[in-house]
Order: sequence, then structure tokens, then C-alpha cells
Amino acid sequence: MASNDLISVIIPTYNPKEEELEMALKSVVSQEKDVNIEVLIIDEGSDGEHAKTIEDVCSKYQCARIIKKLHSGVSQSRNLGMKEAKVSYLIFMDADDTIDEGSYKKILNEFNKDRKLDVVEFGFKKSEDSKI
Repeated sequence: MASNDLISVIIPTYNPKEEELEMALKSVVSQEKDVNIEVLIIDEGSDGEHAKTIEDVCSKYQCARIIKKLHSGVSQSRNLGMKEAKVSYLIFMDADDTIDEGSYKKILNEFNKDRKLDVVEFGFKKSEDSKI
């Protein structure tokens, strides 16, 4: 794995629940220390209480940059995140997602095995708390 590979994690959010956003960021920062990660939280115009929640959670983990924009949908937020990312690789998450420890290292290893790859796809597991 190249030490200069950077993963930009883009998390669009609008009025997130504090516990869900905190779990998402905790799962990102729990990755191996040799994986370079930047986190971009795209706040789509959350109201005052929720905007403060985003700021509080992000300051607790000191890993995320908050980008504020008007509410216009997740696709436009992800596009903005791509423009703002200092990127080697992009990962999209939602504010209520988590990622298992070691996942980013595995993803980087796949890209480094075959530099012609454009996308790495992996499975997911649904939480018992999921509303889907």
C-alpha cells in the first residue's frame, strides 16, 4: 500500500441523529493508523439544533471538515464532496452507516494489486435497528 494514498470519505447529511453520526465517524476513525483518511461532512442546510450536533460530533473526533450547502439532495452533495476532496480514492457513506475496522486497508490493497481497477464493490449487513 502506498503511504500517500488518501481515502476521502464523503458523508452527506441533513438533520442527522447525533448517535448515528457519532457511530459513523467512530467507525471511520477506528481504521488502521497507516490509512490516510479525510472526512467531508456535507451539511445540506440542517436546522440550528442539528447543525450544532454536526459541529459537536465532528469536533469530538477532529477528523471531519464540514461543508455547508443548501438542501438539494444527496447526489449534489456527493458531487460537491468529490470537487472538494483531496483524493486518491473516494468512499461514500451516509450519516447512519458504519464501516468495519480494517475495511479501508482491504480496499486499498485491492486497488494496489490491480492499478487498472476503477471500483471496488463489497457487501453490507443490515443492522437490527435498520428501518429498511
